Amino acid sequence: MGKTLRPTMLRFSFTGQTAIEYMLLLSAVVVVVLVAMRTILPNTVAYSNIYFNRVAYGIMGEPASEQPDGTHKARSTHFDYP
Repeated sequence: MGKTLRPTMLRFSFTGQTAIEYMLLLSAVVVVVLVAMRTILPNTVAYSNIYFNRVAYGIMGEPASEQPDGTHKARSTHFDYP
């Protein structure tokens, strides 16, 4: 009886070891992703803000200029059309 039970126990032992190894590998990947998100995500937000501010001038033009009396001169598209 001991001879037939032993190969089955060894097979379950290897299966359990493989499952634990995959769990350790998954936890290492999760740690790397979380650390990367913590360090890269704030930089991404800052760079996207810089990029948006640069592109906004190309799309909407320069900000309205301030007149000496404190008012702002609005842009007109009247002369931009052919």
